[in-house]
Amino acid sequence: MSRSALLLMGALCIALGAAACGSDDPATDSSTQVSQKVTSDPTVAKRPKPKVETPSNPPPTQLEERVLIEGTGVEAEEGDMVEINFIGVAAETGREFENSWDLDDPLFFRLGSGEVIEGWEQGIEGMKVGERRELVIPAELGFPSSPDGVAENEALVYVIDLIGAREAPNAPRSFTGKGAEEKGPGQ
Repeated sequence: MSRSALLLMGALCIALGAAACGSDDPATDSSTQVSQKVTSDPTVAKRPKPKVETPSNPPPTQLEERVLIEGTGVEAEEGDMVEINFIGVAAETGREFENSWDLDDPLFFRLGSGEVIEGWEQGIEGMKVGERRELVIPAELGFPSSPDGVAENEALVYVIDLIGAREAPNAPRSFTGKGAEEKGPGQ
């Protein structure tokens, strides 16, 4: 076999071997398509707890969203597992009724599964990882029964940091969670 034929065969073997192993470039490597969606920013989890301003105008009739810090990561989509830090205050009194910062315990949930209030479902979808967003949530999109510190039919104000969002394996993309309250855990 000639030297040029051997070189050609060697180059072909190297090229085929590289293709079989995958590319170093995640944008072109099909074996990492799922992991490209996995995005988390641990620096966001270390941000200090924000101060929440209550609105001076009457409670909203629709969800109001305001970006406080721009995010640079992927957008959270229905079916994604998201990780957030949050603080919630009653819109009329400004009384804080829950937050994850003081507990140093971010919340994880599947977006679109009905695990959280509808105002979060709508307000977190489309957030980018790293984003801090304020949500002013009308009572209709809040809690079915008022938690301590919140009057019945009171609007809620949340500031939410999106720490991470990743596509969850076997995640239904249109699960509404309807009827979940009728079943026990794990059913």
